[in-house]
Order: sequence, then C-alpha cells, then structure tokens
Amino acid sequence: MLSLIAAAMLTWMIVWMSSHARQLAVNLRTQSEKALAQSRSGWPIIWIAIISVGREGLETAIFVWATVKATSSSGLWLPTLGVISGLLVAIIIGWLVYRGGAGINLRIFFNVTGFLLIFVAAGIVSYGIGDLQEAAVLPGWGITAYDYSAFFDGTIAGLHPDAWWFVLLEAMFNFNLSPTYLQVLGWVLYIGIMVPVFLYQLRKKES
Repeated sequence: MLSLIAAAMLTWMIVWMSSHARQLAVNLRTQSEKALAQSRSGWPIIWIAIISVGREGLETAIFVWATVKATSSSGLWLPTLGVISGLLVAIIIGWLVYRGGAGINLRIFFNVTGFLLIFVAAGIVSYGIGDLQEAAVLPGWGITAYDYSAFFDGTIAGLHPDAWWFVLLEAMFNFNLSPTYLQVLGWVLYIGIMVPVFLYQLRKKES
C-alpha cells in the first residue's frame, strides 16, 4: 500500500515538474546569483540546496523505502549503495553547477528527469499492485502474464538476477521477470496516461 502512496506522490511531482520546469530553472539561477552577490562564499548556495531538498524529505523517504522493499531479494546493501551513490552524484552535479564547470540546461534537465520518473513510478505502481494481490486484496496473484525467469538462470554469462545491470533495472524501475496480468495492465495504463499528460504539460508551458 505504501508503494502506491509513493507512486501517487511521485506522480504529483512529475506533473508539477512538467508544468514548472522553466520556472524552476529560472528560480534556481536567480536564487543562486542573488546568494552569490550577497556572499562570495558557497554557504548561501548550500543553504538553498538544504532547504529545497528538505521540502522533499518525506517524499524521498517513502520512495527510497519502496525501492528498498522492492529489491529486498537482492539484500539491503545494493539499494543502500544506490541511495548513497545517488546522493554523491547529486552533490557532484551541484558543485559543478556552482563552479560553472557544467553548462547544464536546467530546463532540459528537469524535463528529462521528469520523463524518467514516469517509468520509475510505473514500476512502483506495478510492484504495489503485486503487493495487494499477494495480500489477497486484489485478485490474480500467481497468474503471470509471462515468465522470462528461465532465461536468467545463469546459463548465459551475464544473464542472472545478481548481474549489476539487472539489479540496477530492478532498483530503478522494479523490473519484473514474471509479473501478473494486473501488474502489466497497471504499468501500461500508467505509462499510457502519464506520458501524454507530461508531454502536453511541456508543450503547454513552452507555447
């Protein structure tokens, strides 16, 4: 159930980002320039980042919990390593933007991020549906739409559930080798609805 709550919150963020991408970029640059004009040290930028990230703390916590729970079969260390790696990458990107060493178009960055988050949220929706089916809240548990697990038994080099790329797909998009019909339907419906909504919001904002 908490997975679906995380997906709902992520969906709200995707829609909000798609309609505010340009404004987000302008506001971020304006706040950064204003902070730097008042102080030559990097602390104002750091505080802006802390406040901005802090507002999303609850959403991030729920999302991370859903991701860790979804990849529990691989142990806790891989999802934890992914979270730490993501934070380090965010810090590096922030530092590069501050130093002016990365000519990042923030509007495009937010648009691409939002598009990728659609597939992340779709995976969480599919996983949440599976949870409800397993708990007998929804029907259809055990009736799989397809099952490709036989191809990932380790017979072919690199094709096994412990492969780094498989763990990455599982952690980011809840990649499932044997989903139920309802899980597939939920994934397809979410993508089919959210992609047009996202693109419409972008065109509407840019027009």
